[in-house]
Amino acid sequence: LLLLVFLNSRAGMRRRYIFFSLVSIGDILDGFYLVYPSIARLTEMSSGTFDGGQWPRWLFAFAL
Repeated sequence: LLLLVFLNSRAGMRRRYIFFSLVSIGDILDGFYLVYPSIARLTEMSSGTFDGGQWPRWLFAFAL
């Protein structure tokens, strides 16, 4: 149905449709990249391989 609307629309509407389609795809990918680390962290915690996500100790040398 959306394809028929896309094919029968004017050029301005077509550009707007493409723009909002790309924005929505970007939002979906952004949400995935925000949620995926949480899922990975929960998986590590359940399997016992999660180390707390600590920073490397050598990095603190620059903070002094």
